[in-house]
Amino acid sequence: MKGKQKIMVGMSISIAIFLLMLNMSTSSQQMNIESPSTAFVNYTFTVNITASACSIAGIEFRLSFNNTLLNAVKVEEGQFLKDAGSTLTIPSNITQSINNTAGEIRLGSALIGSATACGNGTIASITFKAVSPGNATLDLHDVIVVDNNFDIVNITLYDAIVVIEGDADGDGIMDYVDNCPGIYNPDQNDTDSDGVGDSCDNCPFVYNPDQNDTSGNGIGDACECIDLDDDGYGLCPNCGIQNNCTHDGNDCDDNDSLTYPDAPETCSNNKDDDCDGQTDEGYLTLEADLHIVGSGNHPGSTKEPITGMEVKVFNKSEGSCAHNIGVSWQHYEDIWNNCTEQRSCITNSSGMCRMDVSNGDYIVIGKYVENSIIIYPGVSAGALACNEEMYKYLQVIKKANGEFVPAKYTKKNGSVLLIIEPEYILWDNQTELYPFVFESLGDWNVTVMVSPPEGFVADHDNLSEEVNTEVEAVQFYITDIGSDWVPTEMTYEITHNGKKEEMKTKIGVAMSKELAEKKGLDEKEEREKRGFKELKVFE
Repeated sequence: MKGKQKIMVGMSISIAIFLLMLNMSTSSQQMNIESPSTAFVNYTFTVNITASACSIAGIEFRLSFNNTLLNAVKVEEGQFLKDAGSTLTIPSNITQSINNTAGEIRLGSALIGSATACGNGTIASITFKAVSPGNATLDLHDVIVVDNNFDIVNITLYDAIVVIEGDADGDGIMDYVDNCPGIYNPDQNDTDSDGVGDSCDNCPFVYNPDQNDTSGNGIGDACECIDLDDDGYGLCPNCGIQNNCTHDGNDCDDNDSLTYPDAPETCSNNKDDDCDGQTDEGYLTLEADLHIVGSGNHPGSTKEPITGMEVKVFNKSEGSCAHNIGVSWQHYEDIWNNCTEQRSCITNSSGMCRMDVSNGDYIVIGKYVENSIIIYPGVSAGALACNEEMYKYLQVIKKANGEFVPAKYTKKNGSVLLIIEPEYILWDNQTELYPFVFESLGDWNVTVMVSPPEGFVADHDNLSEEVNTEVEAVQFYITDIGSDWVPTEMTYEITHNGKKEEMKTKIGVAMSKELAEKKGLDEKEEREKRGFKELKVFE
C-alpha cells in the first residue's frame, strides 16, 4: 500500500551471485513509484521506479500489477546506476522482464567494478497500456538493494494507484468527463445544466444533480408529477407534461378531481373551479378592430384586426375607483393610469382576447398605440353573470386625414348590424370629418341625420347607405363658423325587413390645446361656466 514501509531481508540467487564479485558499502535508502494519478483506456503512460540513495552497487525489484487493467509494453533501464558507470541487467534482454500473464515485472541492475551510485534518480522506466477502467495498484516488492560491501540495505518502499478512466459507452467521450458514461451521447446535451446529460437525466428539464428518485420509476423527485386526485393536473413546480402529468397546468386544489385549470365553473359554490383566481366567473371575449375610412361622403372603408393591444377590465360598480373618477370617454385614460384592473389580456393576431371575470359590472378599456399617438377605446361590459359568454368590441377609426379616434358601436339584431361612430371628434382645424361605419349580416338600410350644435355647419343634412353583408361608410364634413362646443346629435333611421326604427346618439367634442388657446378657451373654466361635461382639451 502507498506509504507502507517494507524491510527487505532476502536476495534472489541470480543477483546475489553477481554481487559477490563487487565491493560495496551499506546505508539507509528509499525507493518510490512515480506514476500519474489517472490514465485512460487504450492510451499508454509511463511509471518511473526511483531511488534516493548513496553507495548503491546493485538493485533488484518486482513490480506487480493487475493485468486485467494494465499491460506492460516496454521497460527501460534508468540513469541512476548508469550515471556511475557501466551496468548489466538481469535479464540481459530487458524486454524479457515483462510477464503480462502473471501481471509482473522483475528486473535487476548492477554496476560493474567498484563504482557506486549516490543521489536521486530513476532505476527503471516502465510503459503501460491501460486496457480497462478501474483502480490499478502498482505493488513494489521483493526489493533487494546492496552496497559495495555486499551488505543488504534497509529500504522504504511506496506503492501507487493509477485510476484508469474508460469510455464505457463508446461515444468518444472519456468516462471521467462523459455526462452520461453509460449511455452513448456524443452530443453531451445537458438542457438543465445540472452536469447530467439529457440522455440519462431523470429530469432533463429540471436542475437536479442529485438525481434522487424515491419512487424508483425513472422520473426524478425534482420533476415527478404530484397528482393526488388523479385529474391529470399536478402541483407546480412539477405540473407539466414533461413531469409525467397528463396536462400542463397547476392544480389549485389537488384533493378535488373536479377542480383543475379550465374546468367548468360551477356557479354559486364560491369556489375557484378552473384555477384562474376567480370564483363564479363569466367569460368576456373582446374583438378589437381598426376601421380605415377614405375621403368623400360615401368613402371606402376597410377593417383590420388590432393585434398586440393591451386590454384591461375595471370594476365600475358604485364606490369603485373607476366609478369615483367617472366612467366616460373623457376619463378612460385616468382610469387606466390610476385604477387597478380586475383582469387583462393582449389581443392576438385576429384582434381577439378572452378573459374569465368574476360576475360584476365592468368597463373594458384598451390602450391603442400608433407611433407617438395613444388613444383609449372603451366599452361597458354591463353585469357579467356566472358562466355567461359576453362578446364586446373595441373600435378605432382612422380618418382620411390620418387622425385616429376611438369609436363606439351600437349592435342591432335581426340579422346583425353594427353602427360604428366616433366616441368624440378632436377639433384642431376649421373643418373636421365625421365618419360612420356600418357592418352587417343581411340587408339593412341606414339613413344618418346630423344636427350639429349652433355655430357648426354640416355639408349634408343626412346621408343614406344600404348595407348587405358588407362594410360601408358615410362621412359628413362639419365646419366651425362660430361654435358652441357641445356634442353633435345624430339621428339614425334604420330599415330592416320592412321595419323602421329610429335611434339617437351623440358624438363628443374634444379640442386640441392649440385650437383652445387660439379661441381663448380654458377647459376647466368652460366646464364650470357652461356645464360642458363633454368638452375635453388634449395636450
